[in-house]
Amino acid sequence: MRAWVQSGHLPCLRTGRLWSIRKDQLLSCLERGPSPADTALPLEEGATRRLARRASDASTQTPPVRKERP
Repeated sequence: MRAWVQSGHLPCLRTGRLWSIRKDQLLSCLERGPSPADTALPLEEGATRRLARRASDASTQTPPVRKERP
C-alpha cells in the first residue's frame, strides 16, 4: 500500500506517523488494481530511496526542547 501512496496511485494525508486514506478512494484504488509502477524495485534502489527519505525527514524535524533543572 505504501508503494501506491508514493506513486500517487492512492491519495492520502500523512500526519506524523499516521496515514489517513478515505474509504471511497481506497475502494476505487482496489477496483482499479495495481498500477504499472507497482513492480518491485531492485533491493539496492529501494534501500537508497529509504535512506534518502529518512535523511530528508531527519533534516526537517526540530530537536526536542530540554527543560533546565532548577
